[in-house]
This record gives sequence, C-alpha cells and structure tokens, in this order.
Amino acid sequence: MLGWDRTVGNMLEQMGPFLALFWSNMLLSPYGGLSHKYVAAAGWLYVLLRSLYPVSFFIRSNLAGRELNIMRTLTLALALLIFLPADSSAQRSDRPGSSDYPLVSRFEGATIDKYEEVQFDRYELPLGPAAGAKDLGDVLTLEGKITKINYAFWEEPKPSLYQLYKSYEKVFNEKGVEFLFACFEEECRQEGADLVRTAADLKMLLNGFMAFGEHAYIAARAKQGSQEIYIGLYLKQERSNLAYELHFIEVEAMSADKISMADISKGMEETGKQAFYGLYFETGSATLKDSSQDELALLAGYLKTNSGASYFIVGHTDNVGQYAANKFLAKARAASVVDALDTRFQLDTSNLTAIGIGPVSPIASNSTEAGRAQNRRVELVLK
Repeated sequence: MLGWDRTVGNMLEQMGPFLALFWSNMLLSPYGGLSHKYVAAAGWLYVLLRSLYPVSFFIRSNLAGRELNIMRTLTLALALLIFLPADSSAQRSDRPGSSDYPLVSRFEGATIDKYEEVQFDRYELPLGPAAGAKDLGDVLTLEGKITKINYAFWEEPKPSLYQLYKSYEKVFNEKGVEFLFACFEEECRQEGADLVRTAADLKMLLNGFMAFGEHAYIAARAKQGSQEIYIGLYLKQERSNLAYELHFIEVEAMSADKISMADISKGMEETGKQAFYGLYFETGSATLKDSSQDELALLAGYLKTNSGASYFIVGHTDNVGQYAANKFLAKARAASVVDALDTRFQLDTSNLTAIGIGPVSPIASNSTEAGRAQNRRVELVLK
C-alpha cells in the first residue's frame, strides 16, 4: 500500500495546472539556471506519467524479489528536485532584444530583466513625493519616444541601494545632466505614500515592485542636439532583492527662429524688451555654448549702437525643479551673458545689470514642453 507518496502525489495532482504553468515558464525562460531546467523537465515528466498511471499502480519485478514502484520513485525524485537550489554559477543573460540606453549605461553586475520601447506616448515624470497610493503628485507631462529598462541583480556581491543611488548621481553630474528632483528613503515619502511603490503600480515594467523596503529616485534632464532627454531613475531594495528601472523620454526641443537687428530694434521700441532664444547654456549650468556666438554678436552690435541707454539682462527659466535653484541659475546665466559681452566683444558693460527672474514671469504655459521652451530665455530690457 502506498503512504506518504500517495499524499504527495495527490497534492501535486491538485496543484497540477499551477505547476504546469510554473514549469513551462522555467523551462522556456532565458534567465534560469540549469537546476531550474532540471526541475521543469522532471515536473513535466511526472505530469505525463501521472496522467497515464494512477498513484496506486505499481509494477512487480522479480529482480532481487523486490517490488519496484515507478511512481513512488518519481514522486520522491520530484519532491527533492523542487527544493534543489538554483545553480548559482549559471549566468543570467539580458532579455532578448534589449540593450542599454546610449546616454547612461548599467551598474556593473546588473542584468536587463525587462525592456520596453514605445515610439510615441505620453509620460508623467514625478517631480516630488507621491501624494497617495495611486497619485504621483507633482508631475511633468511629456510626450515623445519612451524607453524603459528594468535591471536586476542575481549574483553576489550586490551593491547597496545607497551605493547604487550615489553612483548614478555621480554619473549624471559627470555628464552635465540637470537634476529636477532627487530623494532617498524618507525624502521620497509623503503621508505614508511611497513614490517608487506608487510608480511601480502606475508606470513601471515590474508591477507590484517590492511592496516594502528602501527606495530612492532621481528625475533629470539632458540635452543632445535638438533633443531633450528626460530621465526617471527608480531604485528599490527589499532584503536581498535589489532592482532598478531607468526610463528615458526623448522630446524634440523647440527651435526658435533667428532674430535680426531689425527685430531687436522693433521690440525695444514697441515693448522696451526683446527675448533671445539663441543663447544656449550647458544643461543645469551658466556656461554658454559655442553655438551662442551668433546671437551674442547680434546683441553686442545692438548695444554698441545704442550705448546711451541702460539695460537689464534678465534670465528666465521654466518651472521645472526647485524655485530657489531656478532663480539662482537664471541670474548666473544673465551674468554669464554680460561677462561674455565684455570679454568677447570688449563691450563697456557698465550700463548693464544682470538679474534673475527664474520661473515667475512665464510667457506660455509650463504644462507642455513647447511652453516651457518659450519660457527658457534671456531678455534685454530697457531700464
């Protein structure tokens, strides 16, 4: 008579549909180790034989006068295989068809577990702690190409969450990326809401991404040619489980029409001011790019011709990021323009005053990228 093997066999039979799905995933997955494959293969062999023979069926063998029970042996073998640990030496491979984003590479030892690329869609980039379990709170609405990459760590040693956070913070700084918002642990929480947990439910590839544990987040913006690339970095650790996602949203920067000396004269006569959109700065910096030279020369020419008046050089920003940081950056950029007029064009700048308005004087809505592009400007204002 059968005893424990009947009980185990019946339990396995009851769990058949679930186990069949689980074993299929293990068998077909490109990420599992060899021991996972053995369990899956053994499981399917058991299901096959179990469908052909009842647990009570046995074959008698005259060999050594012993009774051979095929199903008893299979049941024992499968029970042992289920608890067989994963092959720690097995190499995890990236998801087929995935790749790192060119701007920022992965942390050493990370593997791409999930990957998604959408040519055009809407994306809400969090700019502060979540307002609730299903509410990301303050967000920046973007439109463009979206790439999402989920990275996981399968092998020891793994970095700590803080190490991962500081590493990407350093990489972003080295690449001149502008930080829009960053938080670690409690800084990301508001009234019990977890920013990364909320994002996992609403937008991340790994839904239900580790409900508890530590987390961190960085929102940033970079510029490459005519494109602005927004970055969302979501990091989460629960005990030994560590994973993170990088989201990249490519937005075409708005190109401003070049202005002429006549445009400047007309603007100053009619409104007492003229906006300059061809003065380009390094991301998050007051350093003027070389591509600003033409518009600087145009501004210098007008000021030389009209040196009898006094002017404000006014820096403006959009509302992305912290108010104090934007106001400081706006003034620094205005001062950089005044300095360039002095050093590059030997212009007497004693009649120029650099001030920073920051985000408080928009000329378009900050809810769209087109509007934000209009708001990021330097103005010449008659005193």
